Amino acid sequence: MFEKNAEARVGVLNGYTGTVRAVAKAAIDSELDGGRMVRFDPKAYPHLDYGWATTTHKSQVAAIRSSSSARSRGTTTRAPRTSR
Repeated sequence: MFEKNAEARVGVLNGYTGTVRAVAKAAIDSELDGGRMVRFDPKAYPHLDYGWATTTHKSQVAAIRSSSSARSRGTTTRAPRTSR
């Protein structure tokens, strides 16, 4: 997950996710989730971290085809209302 806006230099914005395809001493090649490839120098742009999970706040502006979530009653202050 890219953690800082660098649209002009790298072509990414905060919150973009992708897959690292190649790593060299002065370059990382990453395929963004939309399919576009970006290459950047990790010394010039060190704002990259694992993206195992993301919050709903971070992903609320993402364009995605489908999503799922898992939660338990303990994760909210109000229990969901159900009809019987």
